[in-house]
Amino acid sequence: MIDKLLLAAAGAGIVFYFSRALERYRRDQSVSSELGKLRAQAFAKILAALSSNHMILTQALEHRHTAQIPDTDALLLARSKEQLERLRDVVLEGIGLMDKPVGTLFSNYATAFGEFDLSEKALLEMTDEQIEAKLKIIRAMREQLAAYIPPIPRVD
Repeated sequence: MIDKLLLAAAGAGIVFYFSRALERYRRDQSVSSELGKLRAQAFAKILAALSSNHMILTQALEHRHTAQIPDTDALLLARSKEQLERLRDVVLEGIGLMDKPVGTLFSNYATAFGEFDLSEKALLEMTDEQIEAKLKIIRAMREQLAAYIPPIPRVD
């Protein structure tokens, strides 16, 4: 009789231990899943802000020798400072969710955009070699970021 009681108590203890371990595992998985979603959202926001700045920079460089800038591009250039501030805010907001290599890459990428002075005078004073050197750095960082983006599945 006592041996059956001890066996039942040991069985209950084992079941209790494994049920707690299962609860802990589920909790950790839930936290990891939510953190992954937050990271993905922050990554997408930062990437969108970077792409926006990249487009403005490209437009500015394309029209730096043009006498008459098209109205749509002039509007983009006028918003360049505002976009750069938005980029800084988005990077500061989301960088805490990123791991160190990705966070450093985002930070360096945003800094590279900040080094460009998009005023008409500054753009005209820059040589093509200087511009190409800076753009090369930005392209390299963009390619590094692209490595973190999962491939889009093909639709058959």
